[in-house]
Parts: sequence; structure tokens; C-alpha cells
Amino acid sequence: MNMTVEVPTLSGTHASLPQDPEHFLQSNAKAVFVLLLAVWLCCHPWFGFWHDGMLYLGQALHRANPSHFAGDPFFMYGSQDNYTLFTGFYAQLIKVIGLASAGRYLMLLAHVAWFSAFYMFCRVATRSYLATMAACLTAVALPPFYGGIGIFSYAEPFLTARSAAEPLVLLALALLVQGRQLPALVALVAALPLHPLVAFSGLTVWFAHVVAFPQTRRIRWIVLALAVIGLAAALGLAFAHVKPFDSLLLTYNPTWWLFVSNFNGQVLISLWTQGDLVRLGSLMALYLASTRIVTDQGARRLLACLMGVTVLSLAVSLILGDWLHNIFILSIQIWRILSPVQALMPGLLVGLLISRREHIAGNLQAAIVLALLALLMQDHMYSVLLLISGTLLIFSKPLKIRPALQPYLAVGLCLAILLALLNEALKMSSFVLNHFYSTSYHLLYPHLVSVGIATLVVAVGLRLRSANSVIVMALVCLLCAVVTWDRRSDSETFFENTQGQNPFEKIVRPDESIYWNTFRPMPWMVFNRSSYVNGMQASAILFNENFAHEYAMRFNLVESKYLDKKCTPYLFGTGQCEDGPTNLTPDLCAFDDRLRWIVSEFKNPAVPVTATWNFTVENVPGHMYLYDCVALRKLSPEQQPQTGQEKK
Repeated sequence: MNMTVEVPTLSGTHASLPQDPEHFLQSNAKAVFVLLLAVWLCCHPWFGFWHDGMLYLGQALHRANPSHFAGDPFFMYGSQDNYTLFTGFYAQLIKVIGLASAGRYLMLLAHVAWFSAFYMFCRVATRSYLATMAACLTAVALPPFYGGIGIFSYAEPFLTARSAAEPLVLLALALLVQGRQLPALVALVAALPLHPLVAFSGLTVWFAHVVAFPQTRRIRWIVLALAVIGLAAALGLAFAHVKPFDSLLLTYNPTWWLFVSNFNGQVLISLWTQGDLVRLGSLMALYLASTRIVTDQGARRLLACLMGVTVLSLAVSLILGDWLHNIFILSIQIWRILSPVQALMPGLLVGLLISRREHIAGNLQAAIVLALLALLMQDHMYSVLLLISGTLLIFSKPLKIRPALQPYLAVGLCLAILLALLNEALKMSSFVLNHFYSTSYHLLYPHLVSVGIATLVVAVGLRLRSANSVIVMALVCLLCAVVTWDRRSDSETFFENTQGQNPFEKIVRPDESIYWNTFRPMPWMVFNRSSYVNGMQASAILFNENFAHEYAMRFNLVESKYLDKKCTPYLFGTGQCEDGPTNLTPDLCAFDDRLRWIVSEFKNPAVPVTATWNFTVENVPGHMYLYDCVALRKLSPEQQPQTGQEKK
């Protein structure tokens, strides 16, 4: 007797849905994708221009008006802007719709593209809708950081050229899982002019995949021959002193290396912390577990190539970069292959663990849980013990646990993971409150809230057996995510929209430099002018020796005017030392004639103020003051304010 079962579709208003989660998610795949996208956007809001996003904004503004930044050390000796097309497009868009709207819309588009590519990878790698959903929620809930000192992360919440290139790399990896090597190469070539370093990481994985698993032997030898030719060409360009290949034969001198170690230590693997290394070890342990869990041949091949390239990249970076101080190797940061590894590996393993738990041995399940706990507790002393225990379980014989104890063990492991996730969510929320204290919708940021909502929506859909309920709730969630996605503070919104409308721009000539005591180069965004020095500009020390010396000179001289018991070097470097009567003096202008203007929220009545900017914005002082260094240098000794030490 043959029986036909009708599978409900999205259009089925009153169709009954099966209770099996896999069938349910498959029947509502589009609605669930919308729901997951809403969760992703809710947890990756727009806070404005910060972190490296400020640097790329500056590069776009410099591309549009190079003469305005002639006195800025960040652009004096060239910049990484020369190797990407992204900032050119960014600059044109800023001219059309303004910098605030350009950054916001491009960031939203980048997040949608990144999540779509991630979703596609999980679908083709797991071939399970349940595993895909679990992987996506895992990517939301787990910390996204990789590399050194927790600075770098996948799907960064600020706009850079990486935001445009990373989705194309994820797309290429998904195509490689399917064995589609040529379309994958097309995606990587498209990423190359956007961010060469991100694309290079993907190309190394593609190269390993083609060599290890060629569609024909002829292709393997062609690719190997092209690689040899490319390497020979790079060496030839190096000997011909063609930038940036000339740095292949150069090493950092002691002084420059000291600057790199002090200001760019996050790129040196030898300086990574215990937490960084535990995070790396957790990824390795999860990969080892995947070799015994992943059954799809395409996924197994891709993961093998991805982890092989990762290990090789780390070794090359450590030996040639950290130990031998090679400029080219350290500059290209090939360890950034960790970005897709950090994004894909935990989610993929959690997805498979949930969707195929009946077919996974108990020791492997425990190993995955312990590796995840180590990842979440990376900065705690017990994380190393968790990591070692999890790794040993991967190679142990299947554990025999009494049936009566199995539920208690499962509940205990789940509670441990939940507590670790709660701790991570609180840390992320604390970070937002500390750095974006006046932002909107504080309570919407904790990742676990969004993950819980998504899980609840699916559970309600299963309970009601209604496709329409899932569609409606998914659309409502997406609407809420879009409405609350822009969480800039009032002050951030204000400063983003004051370029060309503030009184100081009429006074400061385009070729003059401004010192504004903040970590971010605020003169770029607010005045479209050069920033004399700030903490964020230090990121370029790695790439250019002349800039390294220029920046260190400016930074150290300005820092010397601020350091005291309340202002430590760390606080000054991160822009947390306030202006006051002891530092906002003619001495601040005395050491360099190229410094023309100072902008500050502090008014020193002992020195002349050139102009005052009055405004009313919540949580922001209502006044900014412009000081002219030329006028301050002309003050006679009797007119100059005395410092606390001189009075004593």
C-alpha cells in the first residue's frame, strides 16, 4: 500500500505541519531565514564610526579631498587606501548622500551579505535546516573575536573594506564545499580589489583545495605552475624595489620593531595572551572532533584545507614575522585566515551536535561541550584544563555512562554552557554601556535575548503547527530589528552631521592640523581636516617606518603634557585623559610649529580662545572651544599660565 504525504509550504495557510523540527524548518525555510537575519541584525547594531571604521572613513574623505589631509601623519607617507577600490566607491557615495548615511547603508548591506553567505555555507556543509539554524544562533551567541588581545572579530560591527570582502570569501568557501572551484575563484577574485589581505586568505584555501582535490590532474599542475610563476614574479618585483613587494627582502630595524611591539602588539603571535591561545586551541579541538562527526565529503575536504592553511599561516607568521621580523610577512597578517575559522567551526559543530546527537558518541559530545566551554572561559585559569580534557576525549574510547546518570550529565553540561554564555552576554553588554553609554535600546543588545526569541518563535510555530504564525513572527522580528538597528547616541549623530555646518571650519584652513584629545581622529569626521595625532592612527606603524617615527614623536611629545597621577600612559593612549589647566597651555603648542589648532570641551580662562561653538545635545557639553597655537606661542612669559608645579 502506497501512502503519499503532502509537505506543507509557505503558502499553506491552514496546513498542518509535522512535529519533526527538520521538516518544520524545511517547510518554512524562507521565514526562518528572515527570522535568523533579524536576530543577526539585532545583535550587530550600528553605533556609528568607531574602531577601524573611523580609519576607513578618513581614507574615503582623504580620497575625496587629499589637500585637506596633507598635514596628517596617517596620510603623509601613503596609506593602505592605495590597495583597495572600496574607499573610492565609499568617497563617491559620501559625496552623494553624506557620510552618516553612506556609512549606515553600506554597513547594513554588508551585514545582510555576510549573514547570507554564512547561512549558505551552513546549509551546504550540514545539509540540515536544523543544524543550519543552530549554527546561525551559535554564531550570534558565541564571542566573535580572533587573533590577539580580542581586537579582531568576524563580521565587525563597523564599516571597513573587510566588511565588503568577507562575504565573498564565505561564499567562495561554500562553493568549495560543493566542489565548484571555478565559481569560488571568481568570488575570491572579486574580493581581491576590495581587501587584498582578506581575499588572499581565501585564495590560499582555494589553492590548497585545488591541489589536494583537483577536478583533473591537469588542473593541479596548471595551478602549481601558476603559483611558482607568481612567487617568482613577487621575488622579481621585490628585487626591483616595487612596493609593496620590496618589503619581502626587508626586516624591521630595532627602533621600528620597538614601535611595532608597543603600538601594534596585537599582530604579533608571540605576544598573544593565554585567552588568545586557548581560543585558538578550542578551534583546533573542534576541528579534530569534526573529523569524526562530519560525514559530507565536500565539507570534510573544505575543513581539512581550511585548517591546514590556518596552521601553516600561523607558523609562517610566527617564524618569519615575529622571530625574523620580516616586514612583508608581518604586514600581510596571513593569520587573519582565523576569521572564517572562528565564524564557521563552532557553529558547524554545534549544529551537527544538535541535529545528529543520536549518532555521535558520548565522548565526542562531551569533547565539543568542553571545547566550547574553554572558548567561552578563555581568560580563566581553568580554560586550559577544559581544553586539554576535551582534546583527550576526542581520542578516547566511547564512554559508557549509566542510563540513569545520562540526563543529569546532559543537564549539567547544558547549565555550564548557559552560565558561560550569560557571562559572555553580560561582558558584551558592559562593553556597550562603557563605550556607547548614551546609546539607545540597551536591553536589546545581549545576544542571548535575541537567540531566546528566535528559539521561542520556532517552538511556538511547532506547537501551533502553523506556517503563517512563523511568517508573521519572523516579519515582526525583522521589522523590530531594522527599526532598532541604528543605535547611535545623540552626540554621535550630531557630530556625524556637522561637517560643513560648524563655525570652526570657517576659521581653520584645509591645510592646517587640529589636535583634539580623543582616541578617534575626530577632526576627520567633524571638520574634514588633518588630525595632528591620536591613538587610532598608530595602526599604520606596522607598514611604514617614516610614519612610525613621525607618529611616535608626535604622540610622545603630546603625551608628556598629560601624564600625571590621574593620567597613565594607557589612559592617554585610549583617549581617556581629560583636558585641564595643567595641559591646555602654550606648552602644548611649543614643540611643533605644524600644530596650528586645538579643539577642546575645556575652557582655560588663562589663555585666549579664538572661537566658541555652542550647541545643545543630550549628554554632550554645550560648548567646544578653538585655541590658536600661533596666538599661544606669542604669549609672553608673564601672560602664560603657571602649572601646579611652578606655583609650588
